[in-house]
Amino acid sequence: GSYFVTVGNRHVRFWYLDTSSKVSQAQPLQGRSAVLGEHRGRNFVSVACGGENSSASTFVVTSNGLLLQFDEQRRLEKFVTLKTPRALSIAVDRYIFCGCVDGVVRVFDPCTLSYVASLPYPHPLGVDVASIIDTSSLLESTDGKSELTFPDVSALTLEHASSRLTCVYGDRSMYVWDVSDVLKVGKTRSFLHHASAIWDIEIYPEARKGSSSLLPPGTFITAGADSTIRFWNVGSEGSTMFRNLYSRELVRIINVLKNNPDSVNDGDSCGVRALRVSPDGERLASGDRSGNLRVHDLKRFEEAALVLAHDAEILSLDFSQPLPGRQFLASCSRDRLVHVFDTESYDLVQTLGDHSAAVTDVKFAHVDAGLNLISCSNDKSVMFRSMHEDTFQCTHHVAGKSSCQSMALAPGQ
Repeated sequence: GSYFVTVGNRHVRFWYLDTSSKVSQAQPLQGRSAVLGEHRGRNFVSVACGGENSSASTFVVTSNGLLLQFDEQRRLEKFVTLKTPRALSIAVDRYIFCGCVDGVVRVFDPCTLSYVASLPYPHPLGVDVASIIDTSSLLESTDGKSELTFPDVSALTLEHASSRLTCVYGDRSMYVWDVSDVLKVGKTRSFLHHASAIWDIEIYPEARKGSSSLLPPGTFITAGADSTIRFWNVGSEGSTMFRNLYSRELVRIINVLKNNPDSVNDGDSCGVRALRVSPDGERLASGDRSGNLRVHDLKRFEEAALVLAHDAEILSLDFSQPLPGRQFLASCSRDRLVHVFDTESYDLVQTLGDHSAAVTDVKFAHVDAGLNLISCSNDKSVMFRSMHEDTFQCTHHVAGKSSCQSMALAPGQ
């Protein structure tokens, strides 16, 4: 090409490249502004040069939902409204694809700017997409919702050879659409990622010999700052057992803030920080940044317990192996405390406050038919405790030269 185009707030500029002679050193480019006319005060958010049947044109979308066409002389030829509050992205080939808010992708003819079609919507927000296995279950999951909302289309890219349009949405999900026929658009693949950082990952335990597993082999679980827990399986067996319309890998989603008015949270800060699956694979414990401890029953994927455990974020959790008559769940936090709960009622059994800084990890260890509790901290120490008459007492204290962030036990411990 002989030029490229940049856009911004009240800015559409063409930058021309001198290809007639060799240049031995860097030279500044001289840009020329487009003739914007009545649109000179607009915020231009995305630009694309024309495709195979519109190579002489440049197409721009504005933040308030307009599509503009410029010719080679930088003059505004025509414009149309996208009939949407905001536009965010654009891609051009045989057709113009405009990504907008609320999951809208409009398709236009590049020669006439006439409307052609709209792409299908992605998954609706606030719905358990992993439970939607067909169109009828989609209708059931959205029944009673007067206004569905969809993630914004943040970016578009088009592969000419295969006629695949890839859309990245505001919740960090990604869809690949087959646009070889824009009147019959089909979804090729979709990926439903976390909408924010991932803070913990847990492998679902294999079923013991002679027992069945609640989740398919190879399942793993992730905890995110978006306050969701997601169950994934990348094997063919998992895809068969838990098939849904939107993702081959996603098995289930738990939104920990949904229907939880009793939990303590501070706006967007209530992300899931720690995970642990019970040894029998039937329960999942999670801790969030506000100090809430939740336990979910994996048979029904329902919340079994909610404990306002700590005054700061929970950094680690661990289940003990079942003992005769009881089992324990331990949590540690940035508030310098370790709590031990009984898994029958999730009542507090003991609080350990012998660290002087954030407790970063906690582990149960079974040694010589006895139960030990080990914790490490930013105070550069590791505490070893043994259980005596249902309470844990410190038996060893190891001080290091640097903070200890995590621990791993040898198999069988």
